[in-house]
Amino acid sequence: MKQFPHTFTTLPAEPRMSAECARFVNGLKILRSIDLHELEEVGIELRGIGWEAFMRDPFRWMIRASDADRERLWGVIEGRQRK
Repeated sequence: MKQFPHTFTTLPAEPRMSAECARFVNGLKILRSIDLHELEEVGIELRGIGWEAFMRDPFRWMIRASDADRERLWGVIEGRQRK
């Protein structure tokens, strides 16, 4: 039986994403974790089916929202972004 020497190779480091990309990804994560009370605090009403639709697919909800609701939601996302 042939034995192979144990060698360890270092994989090249992944390139770091740009600050803009990191901010965008963080915004997507924030969108997935927004609570109902945060939306209500800025005037977005989502009781019942609306909240269920938002929780099921917040990305789709945002695309289909009114401009006013989209701006309010953006304010919530921006308020939670890292400075």
